[in-house]
Amino acid sequence: MSKILLDVYSWLKKELQIPSKAVDARRLTTDTVTGSDALFSRALIIGIDHYVDPTIPDLENSVVDAYAFKQLLCSRGVQEKHIVVLCNESASCARIEEEVQTLTNSDAPVFMYFAGHGATGTLSSKSRFFGRASKADNVKMLIPHDFGLEGPRRGVLIQTLLSGLSERSVLFTDCCYPLQSPTLASVGRVRGISLPKTSLVTGTLSFAKNNNAPLPFRFFSWFLHLFRLIVGRKRQTSSCIFLSACRDGELAKESTDHGVFTEGLLRRLWCGNASQLTYESLSVLTSIAEQNALCEGSLRSSQLEFGGRSRLLDHEREHCFAWPASTPGECLLSVGHSLGVSPGAQFDLFADAPHSEYIGRLTVWQTSSFSSVARLSSSPPGINHMNWTLRYALRLQGDLRGGLRVLLSSTPLLRDQILESITPEIGLVDRDPDLVIACDSDRGVANLELFLPSIEGGFKIPFPVSASLDTLLYLLRSAEAFLWHIRTHGRHGPIAANVVLECRRLVATSNKTDLFRSGWIPESNTNLINDAGLLDAEVGQKYGFMVTNHSTVNIFCALLYFDLSDWSITLYYQTRFNEPLTPGGSGTFGYGQNFRDRPVVYFLREGQKVDYGFLKLLISTEYIDYFNLTQPPVLGQTPQIPVEFINKSRSMASNYILIQTIQR
Repeated sequence: MSKILLDVYSWLKKELQIPSKAVDARRLTTDTVTGSDALFSRALIIGIDHYVDPTIPDLENSVVDAYAFKQLLCSRGVQEKHIVVLCNESASCARIEEEVQTLTNSDAPVFMYFAGHGATGTLSSKSRFFGRASKADNVKMLIPHDFGLEGPRRGVLIQTLLSGLSERSVLFTDCCYPLQSPTLASVGRVRGISLPKTSLVTGTLSFAKNNNAPLPFRFFSWFLHLFRLIVGRKRQTSSCIFLSACRDGELAKESTDHGVFTEGLLRRLWCGNASQLTYESLSVLTSIAEQNALCEGSLRSSQLEFGGRSRLLDHEREHCFAWPASTPGECLLSVGHSLGVSPGAQFDLFADAPHSEYIGRLTVWQTSSFSSVARLSSSPPGINHMNWTLRYALRLQGDLRGGLRVLLSSTPLLRDQILESITPEIGLVDRDPDLVIACDSDRGVANLELFLPSIEGGFKIPFPVSASLDTLLYLLRSAEAFLWHIRTHGRHGPIAANVVLECRRLVATSNKTDLFRSGWIPESNTNLINDAGLLDAEVGQKYGFMVTNHSTVNIFCALLYFDLSDWSITLYYQTRFNEPLTPGGSGTFGYGQNFRDRPVVYFLREGQKVDYGFLKLLISTEYIDYFNLTQPPVLGQTPQIPVEFINKSRSMASNYILIQTIQR
């Protein structure tokens, strides 16, 4: 009898969300959110551009955003078989409710993303207990593909989702819930529709978390949820994190390529340093004027599930997703120029995830931040754009460079000569360039300026260079190789997450007695690299570095410097082939036992007041000679073809730490 009472109490406590003294909110924030190996047990991603009802305005980028989020989850370790994507016709209300029911049956955290129309309506449902209609005003809902303004008005209720998903689950919605119709001519495409106040809508009121619970318990749970919905009362503490594109009274908009909210999310989660962000701070960072993201939930101040594993896509091993575009012979890819894909990049298209059934070769001709348009350039007979839905694209092994977008101000003849000579990863553009080359034909020189988001603007090479064809081609190849290494965020790879790089200010020792130790010692134990990954160096001062290995494997390291003033790549230090850093061990560069290594001294060229650069610590489990990564300055008199680093280096150096430096 006592066991039955305990079971009843446990079930009621879960349904009513009675707080337990044994559960500490801080423990939930740190231990359960950031400490698990798997992010989410399951994920449901929905993107709807087209609706059955012709009076509902179509959208353009919801499906693109859905697959971009699937790409993100796969790259974070969520197994593809546990990710369900519903787009357009497949995103009917019945199918969405079926998949949501599967999510609610899981006690582990789940993830749900929706891009499409939202709405606010008046709910009407027949209560089986009372046998009469009950209403709830201003109920927010997601609009499925088969929603009809004149037909069945059945939506997916937000409050039902928040009540049904398990603890620490995450719900992202890129839509709004307008009470009146937005003026499309003034705001562009909006992900939300207004319903007539006189119309009533229906929706599932409860998703049973435990179908094995006794019938009276399930009935009581349904009745309790209906009561909360009718009186407008939310659960005491929302068990999941809800992040919406905008607040009440605002509109969720689409840009040219993505939803405004989704593009902000992807930029932070893919390309930013999100390791210290919380869901609440993420909502602030993705907010713009007139569209402020909303974050709700008792764990909204917890750290991102995505943040600890933030990294770029490994094109060598991971496929992206491809689906047909509206134009025959074209398809859309779930990666774009923010992930290192440029026009001219080539992918092999496969029908299955194991890459066993080859379809053809794709060539990218247009990119946005997180998607691309590609054309099927070659394929076996019988393949066309209409006989397939979702496919898998793997980038060619010889086409792994990030690409260089160049704005070239020059004579038409020189432009034509450059176009004939450059490789596909280098393209001439009219906007959003990585490199601007301004040629002065009268003087025969060119001025160069690199644009890097990490330094918030352009950085000009302090001296002009020759505007000859050979020199400019050399500059383009050098810039592309240079940017490939630094167009990344601060930390990449599971091993790098457990490696610490520190910088020390050095002073000369006054009583050196050991010939096998350096004559320099740290001035203090202060790490000069701040939490944002920035080293502010003083010109003429000597510096040394210490690497600590908190991982469980032996590692080899190399520290390189990337000089933005001349695009040179210099190998500062490298662990020797027989001296790996053991687990728990540390090594020093420029001082300590490495007496053969000299300290680093930064300097400014004549006329410079400040200089910028990057330090990159490459980490591998095998010894690699990284000398092939070095590159001479572009200001040299005789242009030389930059040495491409070998394929082994490219595949093995998948773990790294990138530090921005300022010298003044």
